[in-house]
Amino acid sequence: MLIQYARYQKGKRKRQPYACFVAESSSKVGWSLCHRKDMFVKKIGKEIAKNRAQQGTNFNLENIPPRLKKEFERFVMRAKRYYDREQSLD
Repeated sequence: MLIQYARYQKGKRKRQPYACFVAESSSKVGWSLCHRKDMFVKKIGKEIAKNRAQQGTNFNLENIPPRLKKEFERFVMRAKRYYDREQSLD
């Protein structure tokens, strides 16, 4: 399983995570997002993203919040490279 956290880049909350991406395969990718006023909890965020990845319905970018789209697209490309490399080694 491939996991990545999106983190704030500026301000008081610099480097604190606000979202989580999980890939179980190159076609099963999930995400979770915390409201701006709440504190992100990694365990809960990872579970939500993992459940969405298992459902396999999150590749539609219309369902992704605008502030996550760019990072989600990068993560999907990373997951494809990761799992394609893993398959070629077998």
